[in-house]
Amino acid sequence: MARGLAEALWEVARGLAEALCAIHDADVVHRDLKPGNVMLAADGPKVIDFGIVAGLPGMMTASGVVMGSIGYLAPELLTTTRRPRPAADVFSWGLTVCFAASGRPPFGGGPLDALLYRTVHGEADLSGLPGPLRGVVAASLRKRPERRPDAHRILSQIAATAGAAAADGADADVAPCRAAARPSPVCVRPAASRPRRSPASGGPPAGPGSGATCWSPVWE
Repeated sequence: MARGLAEALWEVARGLAEALCAIHDADVVHRDLKPGNVMLAADGPKVIDFGIVAGLPGMMTASGVVMGSIGYLAPELLTTTRRPRPAADVFSWGLTVCFAASGRPPFGGGPLDALLYRTVHGEADLSGLPGPLRGVVAASLRKRPERRPDAHRILSQIAATAGAAAADGADADVAPCRAAARPSPVCVRPAASRPRRSPASGGPPAGPGSGATCWSPVWE
């Protein structure tokens, strides 16, 4: 992976982890973190669309409709009816970073029942991730929610990995995560006033641009 793309990928991973820290510290679970709910801005990624944050006590409606996006849901949301916990957002974070690396749905395509099965029993595609980041993402995708790191732990793991790489002389696959102060990574916008999403590009973004770009996958 070229250095510029690797740096952009690490920046997306770190920025989204920072966003989850802020969200969870406010005692909120996003419940629908996915590429289509991430805006890439000049100062880093922004998490948008909090439309189902204050949902039902359980994660399904009375008719059994899952609240969330298939392909980016944590497995426990498909096998239990308990209220979503922060660990569910962590799982979605891992899948979103996978998409950023490869431009492909982490659990592939196909019929709905196939995606549901892979989410619960299969493994996400981590092939596009550089080695050091792959370990952090793999931990976030553990099937048992209690075994996943929380958002603060993910952020510290990213910083530690980048620091070790810098000490060793970082290569193209490991970019230092700059800790410069910048505005909050969380961008809360009512759904009605949200910017129109741009068409899917079919691949991962090259990095934050000068304006805000809504990063929308084709399967949404």
